Amino acid sequence: FMQTVEPDKNPTRPMCNDDDGMLISQVVDSVIATDAQAYAILLSYYANGSSKLAIASYYHGVAKPRKMNTRSGGKIKVPSMRTCRREVDDKLKAAQWVLCEPLRNAMNSRKRVTKVRKIAELCY
Repeated sequence: FMQTVEPDKNPTRPMCNDDDGMLISQVVDSVIATDAQAYAILLSYYANGSSKLAIASYYHGVAKPRKMNTRSGGKIKVPSMRTCRREVDDKLKAAQWVLCEPLRNAMNSRKRVTKVRKIAELCY
């Protein structure tokens, strides 16, 4: 019963340290600077922990009418919820694909932080 009242002491999502967070932020800012919607989707999904459905429902709520391909030709319509879900999935997959290699290179090529080395020397 107490587990339902008190939140878990261990976080359910993995967390990184400040140096890793700054490195990830710099890479994301440099790579996704051109597409504001993809940046907003990434931020909502990873930083805020929103689900794809929650992001898609928000975009469906604020969507403006636009030209959509229909069976009877192109008409100006508000996109459906399913269309918004597909677009969020596609943008998130594309943003992850674009960020994968730069993040891997940045993580592998970074130098050891001097303050971590100093703290390690003091502990031993």
